[in-house]
Amino acid sequence: MGKIHPDNDLNLDGFHNKCTLRGSCKKKNICNSAGVVCRKLCKSCPRCNSVCKEFKPKCYHCTLIDKAPYVCNGCRHKSGCRLDKAYYRAAIAQREYRTILIESRNGINISEENLTILDNIVSSLVQQGQSPYMICRNHPEIKLSEKTLYNYIDSGALTVSNIDLPKKVKYKVRQVHKTEIQDTGIFEGRTYKDYQAFMSMFPDTPVVEMDTVLGCEGSKKVLLTLHFDCCSLMAAFLLDNKQQDNVLRIFNQIEKAITAFQFTKAMPLILTDRGGEFSDPDALEAGMENIIRTSIYYCDPMCSWQKPHCE
Repeated sequence: MGKIHPDNDLNLDGFHNKCTLRGSCKKKNICNSAGVVCRKLCKSCPRCNSVCKEFKPKCYHCTLIDKAPYVCNGCRHKSGCRLDKAYYRAAIAQREYRTILIESRNGINISEENLTILDNIVSSLVQQGQSPYMICRNHPEIKLSEKTLYNYIDSGALTVSNIDLPKKVKYKVRQVHKTEIQDTGIFEGRTYKDYQAFMSMFPDTPVVEMDTVLGCEGSKKVLLTLHFDCCSLMAAFLLDNKQQDNVLRIFNQIEKAITAFQFTKAMPLILTDRGGEFSDPDALEAGMENIIRTSIYYCDPMCSWQKPHCE
C-alpha cells in the first residue's frame, strides 16, 4: 500500500471566514475599528475570526477518509468538495518506498557502544599482524563475518585502515565498466530472481526484452531495441547517444502515441541489462501523468543469456 498524499490546497471553502457560525451570524462592528460604525456584516470582514470572542473554527475533516479505501480517488463528490482531501499517487508512493528501502541499507548496522567495543578488539589485533579471518576464528564473541569486518575497515568505522592490512593493499581494485550502473540500490526488488518470482505467480504476463545496440565506429548513435516475446516482434528506435534521457524520451513518445493504458497493456514488464542508460528505472516506470506504466527488472551481471531474444 502506497502512501497517502493529502491535498492541502483545497482547505478553504471559498471564503476567508473559517467560523462554523458564519451562516447565521448577524454581528456588526465587533472590532469597533477607529470608532467608526461599520454597516457591513462582520462575517465578510477579514478581521472577523481574530477579533470575535465567539469564533469557532470549522472542521474541514471528511469522515469518509477514516474508512477504507481512505482516499478520495474514487469519490464522486471530490470535484465540488471543499473538505480536506487525500489522494493515492502511485508514482510518488513508489519513489518514497524506494528511497526508504535504499536509505535503510546505508551505513553500518551497529550501535555506537558496540562499535567502540569492536574497535578495541579488532584494531589492536590487526596492528599485531592478525587478519580479519584470524580474528573471526579466534573470537567467536564477534558476531560478524569476515566480509563485514573488511567493510567496516574500508569505510573508516574502525581505527585501523586498509593500509594496516598488508595483503589487501596488494589486490587491484576491481575495474567497473564505464557503462555499468553505479547506484546498485536500484536493483532492490528488480533483480532476475525477483523477475522469476513474479513470473511464477503471473506466468501469462507479456515480457519485453530491452537492450541498446552501438552504431558504427566513430558514431555516437545507438539503437534502442524492444523485443516482444509474445509475438517475436522487435522494434528499434534510433537514439542520438547512449544516455538515459534519450531512453526516457522514447518511452514518453510511445505513451503519447498509444496512451498510458495501451502502454501498460503492451509492455507491463521489461527485462533489461545493467547498462548506464537504464539507471533511472523510476522515471521509466512512471508515465507522463505520474501513473505507473511498466515494471523494469535487471538481468544478473554478465548474464546476457537471461534475455536471449533481444541478444
